[in-house]
Amino acid sequence: MPIVSVRMYPGRGDDLKMRMSEAVADAVSSTLGIPREAVTVAVEEILPEDYDEAMGFLGGDVFIREGRRVR
Repeated sequence: MPIVSVRMYPGRGDDLKMRMSEAVADAVSSTLGIPREAVTVAVEEILPEDYDEAMGFLGGDVFIREGRRVR
């Protein structure tokens, strides 16, 4: 059961966040070949001034490769 965590700045409406969550869940489901119902998407709003601390690093994208975090 994949859990996808999305952190974003506040200001987007609940409808937009719901549509984004559904699109992410659909993409994970089709990519992994699992039922849509097995995917959970969690959305957390992070204030811009708290972003670096919340993400644990100073900006950039995070990718997981061979069990290690890679920027």
